[in-house]
Amino acid sequence: MKNRIIKTLTAALLAALCFTGCAQEMPQSTEKDDKLNIYTSFYCVYDFAQKIAGDKAEITNLIPPGTEPHDWEPTSGDMAALSKCDVLFCSGLNMEGWLDDVKNSVDVHAVVLSDSMTDLPSRDDPHIWLDPLLADKMAKGICGELTALDPENAEYYTQNYNTLAEKFTALDEQYKTELAPYEGKKIVVSHMAYSYLCARYGLEQIAIDGLFADSEPSPVQMKSIIDQIKENNVTTVFYEELLSRKVADMIAEETGAQLLPLNPVEGLDEEEMQAGEDYFTIMEENLENLKTALAE
Repeated sequence: MKNRIIKTLTAALLAALCFTGCAQEMPQSTEKDDKLNIYTSFYCVYDFAQKIAGDKAEITNLIPPGTEPHDWEPTSGDMAALSKCDVLFCSGLNMEGWLDDVKNSVDVHAVVLSDSMTDLPSRDDPHIWLDPLLADKMAKGICGELTALDPENAEYYTQNYNTLAEKFTALDEQYKTELAPYEGKKIVVSHMAYSYLCARYGLEQIAIDGLFADSEPSPVQMKSIIDQIKENNVTTVFYEELLSRKVADMIAEETGAQLLPLNPVEGLDEEEMQAGEDYFTIMEENLENLKTALAE
């Protein structure tokens, strides 16, 4: 009986030692995740960052799907999250009106992509990404920052950026070729977001609202817009899906113009994201709607 107990204890001890030795050689299940923790200020910047960073980063877009970014403000929870991120990518030119408050409240590494663009035709309009060649500069800035933060994956980021750059070039060529017959024509848009696109491709915008879509036109402004539509034989009023189209409807009814969407790519809703829409598909849809409007 005594020998049996000794044998049992010895076996248990050997098993414990064996288990301990094996456990030391096994990889830890709580191994540290070395991915970059990236935040972006709105959809377009998020899309570019995601395409460049791929699976090397965790990317969070601050603004929820379907939210108009000009109306958004960060919560205390957003502030806390930003204090722990590796980088916050922003477009700049007052697109993120909340940025100074965030930087004054928490320690965050914010990269403002427009800061390096010294050749902009204007620094009033923040919607630089609607010019594909300026969007390319935004993406290049993201790539440069990711490479600096994570040099081990520099080649990966650069390859992804180069693929993206080719798509920007192709999109620019498509816009240039297909809009060339309409150079000098006017388009009526819901807010003054299209100055870079118009400057690049020879169009002129008549805007119902200002840069930040935060007001409605006065009766005098409404009359001016309606008069310009009639004088220039404009057949289409463009609206945005994230904004109220009440005023666009009124103008269309008064002038007999048709309504078509023109997306400033500031934010996509859940349905669009689930359908696989992105910057390029939206910009291609915009081009088709522009051609439809201008051809009439």
